[in-house]
Amino acid sequence: MEIRLPRLWMLLLRTSPHMSLKMENLPMLRYVYYYTVSELPEVLDGYVVVQQLQRLLQMPTLRHLQLHDQLPTVNVLAKLQVNCLDLQCLDIGMIVLSFGNIVHLLQALGRLHTFVFAIRNIWAPAPGIDLVRVQALSESVQLLRMYVVGRMRHSPVLLPTEEIVSRLPRLAKIQLQDGIAAMQDFVRRMKAEQRFAWSAAVADRVSIAKVDMLDKQM
Repeated sequence: MEIRLPRLWMLLLRTSPHMSLKMENLPMLRYVYYYTVSELPEVLDGYVVVQQLQRLLQMPTLRHLQLHDQLPTVNVLAKLQVNCLDLQCLDIGMIVLSFGNIVHLLQALGRLHTFVFAIRNIWAPAPGIDLVRVQALSESVQLLRMYVVGRMRHSPVLLPTEEIVSRLPRLAKIQLQDGIAAMQDFVRRMKAEQRFAWSAAVADRVSIAKVDMLDKQM
């Protein structure tokens, strides 16, 4: 049985892996807080969670999306397709995005101000991404909350997290599970090197704080 709710604009849903939302049944939906729960072991391979995320990103009316996976978390490797172009907050907790997907989302979502995700802090192939041609990844993101898997420093080149931070001209807050000192050091270097026209202004403005990414009440 399908349920159509044409005036529903907010949904806080604790759902099973086999339950999905259909755009045509929720034409006014703006705010979704959606998290998966299941005792089925196959959910942990991440397929269901990734499919849920992809379906939610296809909903054009969304302005605020929180999708919190059960632990252990999963990796999103395939390129995400986005249709919610007015999304302002994207919070996927500890779901790990590839660098390519992060860049794709930042460039596609022109009104995004809050972005919460996990990232492996090592370089991997990112087809179609030309960082030489592109400078700013987003002109709107102000708050970046990251769960960083891997080291934060001891690298002769910029790490993926540092590339992202350096390319957000309006960034005002960085929140991290760990690696606060390393990020503070990078922001100081970003100001000294002035790689981009906005680097010094961002370094002077941005605050860096420790958060618990496991706390779903943030």
